[in-house]
Amino acid sequence: MQRLIFRGDRRADILTAIFGNEEDFNLDRYAIYEEIEIAVPEPGKFSVWGNYPDDADLLRDTKKDLSGLLGRITDLASEVWNDDDEGAENE
Repeated sequence: MQRLIFRGDRRADILTAIFGNEEDFNLDRYAIYEEIEIAVPEPGKFSVWGNYPDDADLLRDTKKDLSGLLGRITDLASEVWNDDDEGAENE
């Protein structure tokens, strides 16, 4: 599984790209999270997590990436982890 981690200003960009079309979208609601994690269990599907220092909230369950978002945001990640790798690619 691939994991994309977004920190700093990139969190707002990613959250807006994923949830910005929702009628009740409010970026301030996500300010409690230290980082946003996108988990990619298989190509073309992803889930979104809001990470605290010691815990996480599921913000979007695993669904198909119908809009091709993953291809547009992968390069914006602060870190990219592959569960089968020992390390991560950092920015």
